Order: sequence, then structure tokens, then C-alpha cells
Amino acid sequence: SLPLDAQSPLCQTTANAIADRARRDSSRVVVLDAYPTDYIDSDGLRWLLSLRDTLQAENVPLHIVSRPGSRVRRNLDLLRANFAQFDAVQDALRPNG
Repeated sequence: SLPLDAQSPLCQTTANAIADRARRDSSRVVVLDAYPTDYIDSDGLRWLLSLRDTLQAENVPLHIVSRPGSRVRRNLDLLRANFAQFDAVQDALRPNG
């Protein structure tokens, strides 16, 4: 299984490092492809919130791609944190969603 948790390589990358790269690359949007992810635990959710808030400070939206009906989608919805969620990477690549 592929969780998004404290041991996940992605969660080992700081929100600031991702925001710095987005700034350097003049990114208009950052897309997290969580489609292959089986679940997100509380550490993963905290990391996502930190990433979203850090990117918002740079005016770069965070778009999350996940399987409809997946545990990832369900957990993000339960959090009620208003993440921008998409079914496909192509849709998420548009800055305005």
C-alpha cells in the first residue's frame, strides 16, 4: 500500500522546499497526484495543510488528484479544509481548476 504518512518520501519534503521550487519555476499551480495513494493519516493531513498554507502565501494554488470514492478523497472531505480536488491530472493542471 502507498500511504501518505510521516514515512512517505513526499512528506519528508518540507512545504517551504516545495514552495521555493514553485517560486523558482514560476509555477502557476502545484499538483499533488495522490491517485496511487491508498490512504492519508493525520501526519499526511497535517503536511498537506502546511503545504497548502505555505503555497497560498505565495499565491500558488495546491490541486490534489485522487480517486473518486477513495479513502484519500473521503479523508480530505471529512477534514472540511476545502482542498481543491480533481479526478484527473489534466483537470488539476489548470490554475483555476
